[in-house]
Amino acid sequence: MTDLSILDWAELAVAVATVLAAAFAGIQVVGLRRDQNAAERREYEAVSMMWTVVEAPLAADADGLARWVLRFTLANPGRMPIDDVQCVVHVGVPVRRVHFDGSSEEPTDTLTFIQTIVSGTTTRTWDRKFVVPYEDRNFVSGMRVDVTFRDIRGEVRTNTWPRPARPTAAGALAR
Repeated sequence: MTDLSILDWAELAVAVATVLAAAFAGIQVVGLRRDQNAAERREYEAVSMMWTVVEAPLAADADGLARWVLRFTLANPGRMPIDDVQCVVHVGVPVRRVHFDGSSEEPTDTLTFIQTIVSGTTTRTWDRKFVVPYEDRNFVSGMRVDVTFRDIRGEVRTNTWPRPARPTAAGALAR
């Protein structure tokens, strides 16, 4: 058996250090990719539609109906565009959409909004006029929307807003 020279020890130390550095770099790349995937997932989960009341009735018309104007805003807060966007708003009561010329559609309890593409970090807004039975005037608080779209990889995703309440652990304090 031969004795290792100082040069041999140095070469061995460099080889071990190189392997350790490569392993560390690999672990860092895996962690970076995991963080990027999580950030991308959060961006897609945040695609949403909100609604605000622009005009609300103070009282019913003579026919018992009330006229509303709602603004629906689709938001893509992520950096990447999304496409084939379809928003289905579940109103919960029959509403009749009124067009700009005064004509109206048949009553429905769902509204559909379609947008071909929504660029990253942008919004798309629609204003809609409705006639609703005055007795159903609290309908806005019970609305729900399903936003379905294709992400940059072509995967179809659906987000529901407002999100279902998550159960809390037994004994957890409410915030």
